[in-house]
Amino acid sequence: MLEALLERAERDAETIELFGLRPLLERIDADSVAALVERGAVRDGIELVGTVPATPTSIDALLELFTDPLLRVAIVDASETPLFVREQPELNYWFLTDGEFDRLREAVDVELMESTDTAP
Repeated sequence: MLEALLERAERDAETIELFGLRPLLERIDADSVAALVERGAVRDGIELVGTVPATPTSIDALLELFTDPLLRVAIVDASETPLFVREQPELNYWFLTDGEFDRLREAVDVELMESTDTAP
């Protein structure tokens, strides 16, 4: 779902800030951890932390690691305005522009109208 939201956003992702538990993330996908480290993240005995450019490779690696051990993520645009923030595995926030919000509201309204048209 995160990938679809990024593709539909009016703004382009510029950087990814992340913090996670390195040993658990490496069990999930060591290659993805290595890809993020190659782009600037730092790993020590416990943590994977840092800011990396939001390249297709970085985003793919992030999506592979998007599990509970990835504790914090912030995807921001060039003006350092967040597009998406994960504060902990249960708290994920998507920041919409007015245009994105209007399109979402229209889609929800259409979906609601279609669902009530077929209801008995």
